[in-house]
Amino acid sequence: MIEQTVATRFHALASQLQAQTDAAHLAELRSQIDSLQSQLQQSAIEEGLRLAQLLQEQRAEFDLAVLFPLAEHSAQLRSRVEAELRAQKDEAIAAATERFETKFGEAKAKLHDLYMRTRKEYEYEASMDEWDQLQRHQQEVEQKWRRTLEDRIQAIVEKAASERAERLQEETELHKKTEMVRLQLQAQGVLIDELERYHEFQKHAILLQEDALKSRSLEKEVEILKSLSGDDPILIHLLGNLPSSIVENGLPSTMHYYEKFIFSPSLECRFSEVKHEAGVLAKTNSLVGMAGQLLSRVVVSVVGTQGLNEDDPLFKLEKADQYLLECVPLSFLSF
Repeated sequence: MIEQTVATRFHALASQLQAQTDAAHLAELRSQIDSLQSQLQQSAIEEGLRLAQLLQEQRAEFDLAVLFPLAEHSAQLRSRVEAELRAQKDEAIAAATERFETKFGEAKAKLHDLYMRTRKEYEYEASMDEWDQLQRHQQEVEQKWRRTLEDRIQAIVEKAASERAERLQEETELHKKTEMVRLQLQAQGVLIDELERYHEFQKHAILLQEDALKSRSLEKEVEILKSLSGDDPILIHLLGNLPSSIVENGLPSTMHYYEKFIFSPSLECRFSEVKHEAGVLAKTNSLVGMAGQLLSRVVVSVVGTQGLNEDDPLFKLEKADQYLLECVPLSFLSF
């Protein structure tokens, strides 16, 4: 009943609202909806970028907190498992050998006792009976002894075969477990080797960037990165298409462009010279980025970065140049 009443009132209010709304109000609502949708899309993009940055930071922390302890733990686990398997195998073999020797010794002692009793009986009867009785009795004893000996030997052989089969089965199961552990350790070793190669590649990539920024030769690090790239066609293409001037001498230092502005006669002349140099660089696909960096340095040195956001690349470039100038000796600046 309540739901019907609410539905009736809602339909009445909706009808009134639809009757009272004009075309201008609908247009205003549509513009507000479009504005809210654009704001929502922008917020979603910003949140996605923030989450991507957070995931990268967590990945770096995971590499430092898990990969190195994992390698050390795998080595310790491998040595401990191998030691335990060797100890278990040695104990199983020693126990089986001891059981076989004990049972064989007991059977041998029983056979010896039986032989001694039979011999005493034979000697006693030989002293009491005549030659024919002695001969007949001797044959009976020999037959009895032969049958007894054959039965005992057959029992010993069957028991030894049974124990040998059990021991072989235990060794087979132990071998399967050992092989399983070996395969697991081998898989962990392959993973660790791949992680070590990845970290080695990252280290030399950082060294390559450092040498490039310090205007040093990149030949050594490029060769090392090529050897670590394996069959990756993208890395081989990128490393093989580096400009030869940058590979031999690294990126030009910031002071190279400051000297052009310090010792040139006029600002127009200095900017024209750098603009011409940037135009020459921009004609080569692999040097377009360097041309943009050159013009950015010119803008920073001429107009500064006042009013720019701290995240702007020009602002960061000016901070880097200020640090570089602070590191230059005063005698050079006075010159």
